[in-house]
Amino acid sequence: MITMYGTNGSSCVDFINNAVQLFNAKLVSLVDDFNNNLRDAKFIYINSYQIALTPTPTTGLRITNVPCCNATNTISFQCISNRIPCPNRNNYAFWDAVHPTEAADVVTTRRAYTALLPQDTRPSDIRTLAASNL
Repeated sequence: MITMYGTNGSSCVDFINNAVQLFNAKLVSLVDDFNNNLRDAKFIYINSYQIALTPTPTTGLRITNVPCCNATNTISFQCISNRIPCPNRNNYAFWDAVHPTEAADVVTTRRAYTALLPQDTRPSDIRTLAASNL
């Protein structure tokens, strides 16, 4: 999205992030409704947006606004063929213009399993759900 729309001096594309936040707020209320109305099922909201915004110093994800590979400006936003990607993929949050790196996915899954912050998951993290007596 940064490639496509620019940032107007922000570190992100604000109008996209605002839309994501509106969607996520509705999704949280939907998860709450499901948990209240579907007693035989348990749902968890994983706040990957928030997790991406609050990386911990130990994650190593230092580059969050540039992809690891040179991406096309076309609709696919994938890596340009025959170009050398970044030397240390573990520092990058995004592989191409849209897909997270394996390192970013590891951060998200770790915090989904064991929430670092209360807003990482709702109503609980996966570890708590797995340990619960359903």
